[in-house]
Amino acid sequence: MRSTLMEAEADMPTRNDGVSWRDIPGYEGIYLLGNNRVVFRIRTRRGTGCGPVKAWLVEGKYERVTLSKDGRQQCLYVDSLMAIVWPEAGDAK
Repeated sequence: MRSTLMEAEADMPTRNDGVSWRDIPGYEGIYLLGNNRVVFRIRTRRGTGCGPVKAWLVEGKYERVTLSKDGRQQCLYVDSLMAIVWPEAGDAK
């Protein structure tokens, strides 16, 4: 994880805003979740397209992202990801 994170730092937001990043379980080395609720793609199959993942609003209040791995896509709620990746944040519903 450490080397993957270090490689992605060049593409990650550079502001010193105190955001910490962690791998999303099952998507290690592909996606990171920040403590600011932003999902960040750090690797693609063709090596391009790194950056924040667009979150879609469901029912006007729930953020959902589509993550892909090995040709399969999965839609996940950001609240659920926050509860798994950042349990100490405590604001996940």
